[in-house]
Amino acid sequence: MYVVLRKQRPNFTRGVIPLYGSVLLKPHHVLCYGWTKEFFEAFSSLKYSGIELPLTLLRHYHKYIAPLVDRNLSNQPLISQLQKKHGLYSFRDVQKALERRPTVRLDLSRDSKRNMLAVHTRQAQFLPFVLDRFPNADVLVILWSSREEVFLPDRELPRSYRVFKVLDEVSKAHPDPRAILTVMTKADLLLQKHTKHMVFGQPVFKVWLRKLLLVSIKMVHVMTRMFLENPIKVILSNGEIANPGLTLSLLAAQYNLPFVNALTSLITDRNLIPTRAAYYCVWGEYYRAWLEKRGIEASKIILTGNLRFEYDRHPSSFSRQSIQSLLNYPENNLVFMYTTQPFSDKVKRAVTQWINQAVTDHPVTVLIKPHPYDKFDYGPFTKTGRIVIVPESLKLYDLLPNIDFIMTISSDTAIEAALLQKGIIVLQPELPYHFDLNNNDFHSFLTRCQAGFVASSPKSLRNILADLCRSEEMRNNLHAMGQKFLNNTIRNGTLSTPSKDMYQFIKTILN
Repeated sequence: MYVVLRKQRPNFTRGVIPLYGSVLLKPHHVLCYGWTKEFFEAFSSLKYSGIELPLTLLRHYHKYIAPLVDRNLSNQPLISQLQKKHGLYSFRDVQKALERRPTVRLDLSRDSKRNMLAVHTRQAQFLPFVLDRFPNADVLVILWSSREEVFLPDRELPRSYRVFKVLDEVSKAHPDPRAILTVMTKADLLLQKHTKHMVFGQPVFKVWLRKLLLVSIKMVHVMTRMFLENPIKVILSNGEIANPGLTLSLLAAQYNLPFVNALTSLITDRNLIPTRAAYYCVWGEYYRAWLEKRGIEASKIILTGNLRFEYDRHPSSFSRQSIQSLLNYPENNLVFMYTTQPFSDKVKRAVTQWINQAVTDHPVTVLIKPHPYDKFDYGPFTKTGRIVIVPESLKLYDLLPNIDFIMTISSDTAIEAALLQKGIIVLQPELPYHFDLNNNDFHSFLTRCQAGFVASSPKSLRNILADLCRSEEMRNNLHAMGQKFLNNTIRNGTLSTPSKDMYQFIKTILN
């Protein structure tokens, strides 16, 4: 049978619900973060402009050690040795060990002439928000690469806005050759000291490190100049685990300027730890509790909702009848939409087979909306006409108002559907371990948050569909679960106004 949980209330104090990832470390995390701590400490003297260069290479380093981590997941003596040596048992321990916040080199917060908001536009929603709420302010728009130029509006930016293209500047950068030589010489000496280390002792590691150090030096050089040549007062970004957000947050700490990490996509520990932000604009109570469990001070956490949900949402240009006519399914069917995610083809096939078996003999239609990077062939499952593949031309918000229920494993489309009063069916197939995509229990967060009915097999999914088809009470129960989940996930639930809340907060720290 499927699971219906309604009465148990989350207890954040005891940590009954681990929400977006467990508190305690698994073998993957002990290896990954244990070796990260050793990397940071072994090469901490490699600095440029006061910044420890290994800190800027975090994401590159994790990609480098991924195969080694995967090969040692069952090496219990090594895992125990690393855990005992570094005292890493929880993510709070990891955050404390890896934060390594730079000391304040120059306190630019005391400069009364600084009034500029710097915003990194890796997410399309940030720039419309800033243009809406800060149209006459001094704003620095930070673009990482030419791909992000698509986020710039068709109209001309206000005169008080400037654009800074990071990779263009890095390609032109000429740091002091003597400083580069000093770093490289010191790196060679440190490598000689660690020839027996499992990671640092590999000959290929030297090549990797020297190459990335030069990139890191140029990055710090360029972004240091950016901070000193522009009157930046506040930095707004949606992440600090990879560049440019990573180096931005380090330099912000060095100059004592507030870096605001505003979450726009569902994240777990690999997207956050370690973090050095001054403030976190989070969606709601669940993320607040989750961050506190990772050692983030409550005073740094601001509940604002999610800008992306506000700016992506738009009225559908299609009616329910026009969608039905376009996709050619029975008008009176209950309509479910399954939003896929970038899991393995094996997982995609298994879930689609569940759906194919579950829809038999029920007056339902399941629309499959593939993830933008999903290339799996769902065609063989459409022969009965009960499963329909949505063409790419139909966007998420064209569909959401015109369905009855959403199906997903862990996509944030569940939250977007709940904002439009749709019930949630949580699919929970067995997910194989993956270094990036599945290394903890994140993908069961909808189950733990009691967001909707949970299907863990084709039979349980079939039972859910049958009950929803015949029982208005079950449909109402599912809706109530989704709205309760939503109110804990998004500040003010369906009445959330993130642009207003974030504007008030940023305006306060700008002034």
